Amino acid sequence: MAFEFVKDKNTIKEHILKQCKDSSIGDCIEWTGTNQNGYGVINLKVFIDNGCIWKRFYTHRIMFMLENGHYIKEHYEVSHLCHNRLCLKTVHLCMEPPAVNKQRESCLVLGKCIGHGKNPSCML
Repeated sequence: MAFEFVKDKNTIKEHILKQCKDSSIGDCIEWTGTNQNGYGVINLKVFIDNGCIWKRFYTHRIMFMLENGHYIKEHYEVSHLCHNRLCLKTVHLCMEPPAVNKQRESCLVLGKCIGHGKNPSCML
């Protein structure tokens, strides 16, 4: 499904960052607005087909797309390398297959990164 945001991308980014704070743990930038399952969410108006609709997005996915200038590949996820679900700091985010994202849970349990092939290491 292709869509375009109604507001310009810089305005969206500024709006999101106004609802963030520096984390007391690490150097994350944390979303302070609404969350769902521990992940930040925001409703944005988007153009789709011949009209506009309100759509709910995970904030870390929006920040990743705005920073990297492209959409997230189909069947890919945006992982938090820092393991902080509310973090929106784009250097803490990466796009990767779901299996790698799931594998990162083991790193959090072990307290160290077990390595993820060509994908970036966890920030533990």
